[in-house]
Parts: sequence; structure tokens; C-alpha cells
Amino acid sequence: MKTKYSIPQKNFIGHADFAPGRKDDPNVFFPWQLLAERGFGIWYNPNYLVAPPMNFNPIDALKLMGYDMTNQEAAIKSFKRKYIKSDLTGILTEKDKAVLYDLYRKYY
Repeated sequence: MKTKYSIPQKNFIGHADFAPGRKDDPNVFFPWQLLAERGFGIWYNPNYLVAPPMNFNPIDALKLMGYDMTNQEAAIKSFKRKYIKSDLTGILTEKDKAVLYDLYRKYY
């Protein structure tokens, strides 16, 4: 389907990405990194995380990635469920922002 319909790699998302707070699947064990390595979804480079510049707005970055920011805390939790996996709070840490910035730079 990806090839037949020319679906971009970054358009492969989970329910929680599309409807944060309302959907909470897939869970932290879903193999997003493996799928991204095969062209289905996106992933960050853990060996090249840098602190984002001062003018980087993580909320705007989440919006650009397609997260519904109506419930900001739920959107952050959904992001973290997919990419961070070990800390599922609704607050972005410096590491979370570095991961988000890496994704933003590479795909958006």
C-alpha cells in the first residue's frame, strides 16, 4: 500500500498520535524504531541528540508532526509513549526536547 498509494514515510502513525487522550495504542512495546528503519514511520538518531536552539518551540513542533494539541498533556504523553517509552509524564524534559528537535530537523 505504501508504494501503490505513494504514502510518505512520516505518515505512518499510531492511534495515540492521531487522537491523544482518546486513544492510547499502540503501547510502549510496539516496534516503531524497527518499522521506521524499514520506511514505515519516523525515528530519531539516539547518537546525535543535541539541545534545541533557544527559539525552538516544542509545542509547535508537535503540531507540525500532526499531534492534536487540544489537550497538550495528552499529546506530550502520546509522543513520549512512542519515542521515549520510559517516562510517560505530560511534561517535556530536556531529553524529550532533544528527541523532538532531532525528528523535527530530519522530517519537517
